[in-house]
Formats: sequence, structure tokens, C-alpha cells
Amino acid sequence: MKKKEEPFKPHDMYKDGVAVKANTVEEHLALKSAGYGHDKPKKIIATMSFKEAVNAAKSFLEAVESQMK
Repeated sequence: MKKKEEPFKPHDMYKDGVAVKANTVEEHLALKSAGYGHDKPKKIIATMSFKEAVNAAKSFLEAVESQMK
């Protein structure tokens, strides 16, 4: 028997001590593909929104690209 699909509930996802809130299924899937998971670490060093996480990743990539030139 197939498991009944429940409506999406916003929740935190974690990676390397960072908690990011997934508010939609799309955000959840994007975080999952970026390596975030559901196992809460013992110590959380930062909490941010999905938009803040995307902006942080863009800034990081831009910094790396500028160093490679």
C-alpha cells in the first residue's frame, strides 16, 4: 500500500552546523541537492533563511572565481 502524502510542513535542514528553513517543497529539494539533511547537529553555528543561504553561496562562489583569475 502506498503511503498517504502529507502536506508540506516548513522545517529546518542542516549542513555543517548551519540551519536553513525550507518553506516550500522546491526549497527543500534545492537544499537536499546542496547536501542539507534533517539530522540536527549538537551545535548550530548559524541560522538563516533560504534566501540568505542562496546569497551566501553566490558570494562565496564570486569570491572563489575572483581568486582564480
